[in-house]
Amino acid sequence: QMIDAQKMVQEMMEKDGMSEEDAQRIINADDSEDAEVMEMLKSSGLSQEDIAKMLDNDDLDEGMSEQEQTLFDKIMSDQDMTDEEREAFRQMMSEVGDDDESEEEEMDEDMTTKEREAFRQMMAEVDDVDESEEEEMGASVVSPMKASDSQAGLQVWETSHSELALPEDADDLDVVLYGLPRSRVDKVRDEFKLNLGTPSMIRLVPLLRENMPDIIDKEWLVEKNLRDANVVMNIAKEDRVVDSNLMNSMLQVYAKSSRLDEALDFYEHEFKAMKQRPNEVSDRTVFQMLVKRKDFSRALDFKENKVEARGRKLDLLSYGSLIEHYGNKEQVGNAMMALKECIKIHGSPPGERSLGKLRLLCRQREITKE
Repeated sequence: QMIDAQKMVQEMMEKDGMSEEDAQRIINADDSEDAEVMEMLKSSGLSQEDIAKMLDNDDLDEGMSEQEQTLFDKIMSDQDMTDEEREAFRQMMSEVGDDDESEEEEMDEDMTTKEREAFRQMMAEVDDVDESEEEEMGASVVSPMKASDSQAGLQVWETSHSELALPEDADDLDVVLYGLPRSRVDKVRDEFKLNLGTPSMIRLVPLLRENMPDIIDKEWLVEKNLRDANVVMNIAKEDRVVDSNLMNSMLQVYAKSSRLDEALDFYEHEFKAMKQRPNEVSDRTVFQMLVKRKDFSRALDFKENKVEARGRKLDLLSYGSLIEHYGNKEQVGNAMMALKECIKIHGSPPGERSLGKLRLLCRQREITKE
C-alpha cells in the first residue's frame, strides 16, 4: 500500500503539475469530501499558487463580495469558468496577499521611531549571530583531502627547502605527517592498525622523534638547564621556600654542568646565606664531582678539611667512588685502605660495582688475604 501511494503521488506531480504536499494531502485525505474538493480545485484550471492559497486560507470566505462569493461557489460546484471569471478570481487571490502585506505595514506604522530602530538593531544582531555561527561551523569542518582531487592523482606541496609529492594512494596520515620518511609513516600506520583505539604515546613518540637541530648541542642543553635552575632558585628565594633539598638540587646542577668553581662557591657560601647546613648528600655531590674530574688531590683535601673537619663522614656511595677510582688506577694498596676505612665507619663495603675492578686485580695478583 505504501508503494502504491508513493506511485500515485509521483503520478500527480508529473501529470497534473501538483506539489508533493498537495498530492500527499489527496492521498492521505481523512474522508472523500477533502479529496473531492482537491479534485474540483485542480479541474478549475487555476494555477498551483492559487490553489495553495485557497487551501491555506481558512478565513478566505470572510468579507467576500457577492461577485467573489459567486466565483468561489462556481469553483466548488465544479462548473466551467470563463476566462474573465478565472482572471477575476486570480485578482481576488492577489488582493488577499496584498492585505497581508498591508497589515504588516500598518503594524510597522504603529511603532514609534525609537521602537522601530530598536527592533531593527535587534534583528541585525540576530543576523550577526547567525553568520558568526555559520562561520564557526564552517571553520570547524575540515574536508579530507583526497588524492583524486589533484591532477593525475599527484599533489605537490612547496616548502622552504624542496618540493615533495604525495602519491596517488595518499591518505590522511600521509598528509598529517607530510615530509616524514615513508618508512616511518608506515610504522606509525602499523601502530594504528594494531590498536582498536588510539595508540599509546609511548609507542608513537619514538617513531615521530626528529633529530635535533645543529644549534642544539650538549653545551646548549647544559646552559639551558643551568638557566632554568637559576630561575627556579630565585623564585624560591622570593617565596622563602628554600630548604636543604632544594639547595642540594641546585648544587647537583652545578656539578653535572662541570661548573667546578661555581659548585664549590655555592657549597661554601650559599648554604650559609640561606641558613642551611650541608649534609651527606651535599658532601657526596662535591666529592664525586672532584673524583670524576680527576682532581684527586682536591678531592682528598675536601674530604679532610671540609667534611671530616666539621665532624661529618663521607657516606657509603662516596667511599664507593673513591675505591672505584683507585681500582681503575690499579692502586690496589690505596683501594684496600679505603675499603677498610669504609667498613670501619659504615660496617659494610660499598656495592659490587665499586669493588669489581679491585677483585679482578686481587685475583690477578693472587691477593687472597689482607
